[in-house]
Amino acid sequence: MVCHVSECDHRVSDFDLLSPGHDQGLVVSSPPRLLCRVVTYGNERVSRTWRDKELMNSFWRLYLTDGLGVYLTAGGQRMEYQPDSLLMIPGWCPFYFFPDERIGHAYVHFDIPVLTSETVRAYFPQPFYISNPALVSQFRMMARQMMESSPALLVGSQAAALTELAMVEAIALLRTEQQEALLQTGVAQKRLAPAIEYIDAHLAEPIQLADLSHLLGVGPARTIRLFKHILGQTPVQFILERRIMRVSEMLMSSDDDLDEIAHRSGLPNRRYLSRVFKARTGLTPSDFRGLMFRGG
Repeated sequence: MVCHVSECDHRVSDFDLLSPGHDQGLVVSSPPRLLCRVVTYGNERVSRTWRDKELMNSFWRLYLTDGLGVYLTAGGQRMEYQPDSLLMIPGWCPFYFFPDERIGHAYVHFDIPVLTSETVRAYFPQPFYISNPALVSQFRMMARQMMESSPALLVGSQAAALTELAMVEAIALLRTEQQEALLQTGVAQKRLAPAIEYIDAHLAEPIQLADLSHLLGVGPARTIRLFKHILGQTPVQFILERRIMRVSEMLMSSDDDLDEIAHRSGLPNRRYLSRVFKARTGLTPSDFRGLMFRGG
């Protein structure tokens, strides 16, 4: 079973780093919750021929497999898969995933709209494991429901809840000062919320610096400084990253050709789309689409 979730709303003003609590019997500790947006989820059988290219894009990944002999390479390091754990691969982290035998592979792809690639790399530079038994048990139950063809709305709601709880666990692995800094990053991004929401709503159109400045109530030079200080990117860099994220989603969830995807993502043509997409992800759009349709 593979399910793609498309055209989901994710307003920046909803960020708010939610307070922790209880969900489906899972008790979480004090770190805040980041709002996660599920892009796709599934449960498939995969083999050692599954991966033949290094993969990297904006999506975070949460993996659970039912076999041994699975390993991951990222940043030149080999990580053996830990049984009874969830493997979390941060967005913008290049990796290979190698099963040595045919295994069951349940996954959720999601993104965290308020975190740029620079922020993700600063706080989560490598894949890591989450060993919360209750969370693993709930994820395994969701994987069974996928195979039983349970209603997509039910499974999708569970996937959304579990990814947010997994991020609570992920943030808890950070040092206290890192948790506080991440919280402050989220608070600071509130200042840019009108501009970010405008960008996300108008990706298919030309976006002018003057429009963003008007929304923020400051001049163009101040707008550039705010983006650079808060997001680590200029407005031009941020808009391009958002467009690449849009391209990734459309490659996964539609059969649209590259001309249509370029048009809907605000890129001038398919040649430019292919060039910037490969520069950021290491894959051509066709290679990326082929890998994603092979699951996980």
